[in-house]
Amino acid sequence: MAETLHSGCSVVSLTVRRITLALAFVWLAAFSASSTAAASSSWSSYGFSSANTRANTGETVLNATSLGGVANGWVFSDPSSAYEEYSEPAVYHGVAYFGLRNGVVYAVALNTGRLLWSYQTGGSVLATPVIAGNTLYVGSFDGNCYALSLSTGALIWKYTTGGIVASPVLGDGRVYFSDTDGNMYAIDAQTGSLAWEHTATTPGHSYSDAVFSAGKVFYSAWTENGEPADVIALDAVSGQPIWSNLIYATWDPSSVSDPTVAGGMVYAWAMAGNANGNLAAFSAATGKRIWYDPGYWFGGDTAFAHGLLFEGYGYNNPAPCIPYRGGNCGYPEGSGIVAMSPRTGAPVWDDPGAQDTLTIAGNLVYGSFTSEGTTAFGAAEATDGRIVWRDPELDGMSGPTIAGGSILFPSGNAIWDYQHRLVNTESPIISGTTKVGDDLKATAGVWTGAVNKLSYSYAWEECAEAAATNCTAIPGATKASLKLLTADAGRYVTVVVTASNEDQGAHASAVAVGPVASG
Repeated sequence: MAETLHSGCSVVSLTVRRITLALAFVWLAAFSASSTAAASSSWSSYGFSSANTRANTGETVLNATSLGGVANGWVFSDPSSAYEEYSEPAVYHGVAYFGLRNGVVYAVALNTGRLLWSYQTGGSVLATPVIAGNTLYVGSFDGNCYALSLSTGALIWKYTTGGIVASPVLGDGRVYFSDTDGNMYAIDAQTGSLAWEHTATTPGHSYSDAVFSAGKVFYSAWTENGEPADVIALDAVSGQPIWSNLIYATWDPSSVSDPTVAGGMVYAWAMAGNANGNLAAFSAATGKRIWYDPGYWFGGDTAFAHGLLFEGYGYNNPAPCIPYRGGNCGYPEGSGIVAMSPRTGAPVWDDPGAQDTLTIAGNLVYGSFTSEGTTAFGAAEATDGRIVWRDPELDGMSGPTIAGGSILFPSGNAIWDYQHRLVNTESPIISGTTKVGDDLKATAGVWTGAVNKLSYSYAWEECAEAAATNCTAIPGATKASLKLLTADAGRYVTVVVTASNEDQGAHASAVAVGPVASG
């Protein structure tokens, strides 16, 4: 696709392109599949889905049993080590995509952390990319939304706005995003042309990323000085407002959350400093406020899965809790994680851990949990809060991207990856003729899990039987090849391969070959 440059509402195409109807259908099918984001191997947008549920319920590699075998897979940091703060990654078909404060967008292999390509923008990239088909869309501090080739990182088009571009979201063939000038944009995902622009709030005021669901674009915004925070629904085709309603009545809120849309409801919170706040639930169709909870402050976006709503809270409703204007005062006192009824806001379970951005993968909710007086990152059963895994080494981590068996944390000046420990999926294979004087060669086999910076060592053995029993090490035979000697005649030969990195090691043996014939 030829590069197209955009500025404001004008679009100048550098070449004339013809797209056949068949190709358009293929692209739309890919767009629809990736924007719904249902596969365990992908986390293709901020909040996992266009509705921002933060829930990859299709994850099957990581579960209550396999988490005990998680190890550090790789760490990726900018080669100069001069920059800190990465965006939350997006994951698609075995590749992780993320940005850095230095303005670079990176694509790295999920299993090894190896750099595949990079693209330099004109400003910091702290917004999570979103992916559809073979295109990656990402916002930058330079005021541009970029469309890049997923396979090469080449620029397809960019759209220029007046402010910092937030995390984009996809829906019905368009890219939706907000910027710091208080505007919401809808851009044609293929061409980069403007479909509509809506003024969300005034510059410098709190606003959220866009969320897309069922033909509507939702966002939260503190609209004007002295006014409260609202959650707003726009028609995705025209950009016209459908409804808006109050999240928080206190004026000048300092921050608002990205909405979460699930089960016909919209959930969002707003806060004023660290003194007070509201979490509220609305009908997605009409905007009617169903319930709300007054309290102090909240952590990260709401998550939704398995029929429950999840949130991190901090010192919410300290005793005595005084209900007012319909507030149900259902939150426990203190800080931690709470699972709620999505229809009433009533707590189902809570854990007095840290106030976190939460992630749901499979049947588990990931965050900081407290056990025996200590708090550490871990996982609990989503339905009842039973803690199944905690790792004190991950204390302070929050809101990971989880897909394809990898747990990805943007932390400090690096992206940290945790994967299932080394697993041999294909045994080493010995090739060559088994005759004295000839050479045998061994492959390393195939390994999955935390495989970054693996090295392999070889230990050849000779055995009395083809079943590789009663084997003894061949002195000095520690390379990938072995020259057969007269002493090996009549014996069977195998090799044990050890794969290892600084965190772990594992072994696998080849099927024995032989018996070795005399030369």
